[in-house]
Amino acid sequence: MNTHRIISKDFTFLNKTHLPLSDKQVRLRDTIQKKIDSGIYKLENCRCLCGCDNAIIIAETDRYGFSLKTAICKACGILRTNPRLDQNSLKEFYGKEYQGLYFNAETSGIPAHFKAQCTNGIYIKDFIELHHKDFKFKGRTILEIGCSAGGILAPFLKAGAAVRGYDYNDSYLEYGKSVDKRLDLRHGGLDDIRNIPDRFDLIIMNHVLEHMYDPKEAIQVAGKLLKDEGILYLSVPSIKNAQYYNSPTRSYLGSLHIAHLYYFSRNSLVSIMDNFEPIFIDDKVRGIFRRSPGKKAAPFPDEYDRNISFILWRENSLLGALLRKVDVALHEHHLYARTLWFLHCLRNKGA
Repeated sequence: MNTHRIISKDFTFLNKTHLPLSDKQVRLRDTIQKKIDSGIYKLENCRCLCGCDNAIIIAETDRYGFSLKTAICKACGILRTNPRLDQNSLKEFYGKEYQGLYFNAETSGIPAHFKAQCTNGIYIKDFIELHHKDFKFKGRTILEIGCSAGGILAPFLKAGAAVRGYDYNDSYLEYGKSVDKRLDLRHGGLDDIRNIPDRFDLIIMNHVLEHMYDPKEAIQVAGKLLKDEGILYLSVPSIKNAQYYNSPTRSYLGSLHIAHLYYFSRNSLVSIMDNFEPIFIDDKVRGIFRRSPGKKAAPFPDEYDRNISFILWRENSLLGALLRKVDVALHEHHLYARTLWFLHCLRNKGA
């Protein structure tokens, strides 16, 4: 049963985008909305991952202005898009429209995206080295699910690993292979890889799980594809991490969009990790997990009050508004990126 508690007026459906979009993105957005309205893209209702169907609707739109609802579970506090695109609609959306909607080709084409992925890959590699010191990359086999252009895999390839990635967007896959033929990039998703005979030392799912139709199933498929003692790197947008609120005003609405089916906290992510043991996970919900067959996941947390209070505070309080303005200023001057790069260089110099 759902009731409404819309965060603010901006979170109501006004048939307008909340991001600066190019003309091409606007046309693509309108095409997608027409597919939803006409039934080409089908919507379906879904329960929370914890099994509860009791939720509060906090938004009637997303950052692109689609007529889509976001609900927060009253039992565990996980956010989800409900109703959402069904499985076939999602597959077509990712193959035809997702990248074009998500990235402004006028300011960030595939080469720029690949370069940003390479930087992110360096960070992920450093993160694993820092928090799982026994894991060495040379000679390892690495799989990335949802690899886009494959740039994240490039630093691991340079470190001596054999890498493979799967994604639905052929244009991005072909670009990555044109940059380095050693990047083994293939068309496909979860259904295409669940029965492959190969096993891997490391699987990377970087900002992918929140897009998955069934995150629990995705975790179990990853577990079957790992070698004994293999590890899984997971990263998802945190409910409380303002860094991911992709909008000019840093509003929480910037984190809500058609492709995000679920929104996790540190505790709720751990609650879907059957057959895995956490090695390290931080509050930004980036973690390393070791394959551990038979290990039961932690119980789902009771985080509804905490999560809804945080969102309301950030959007509607004076202090929350002030922090959003500070966050805007930091991003405008690229201080987050500069700080991360400085720390990376400092760490390498001391190594």
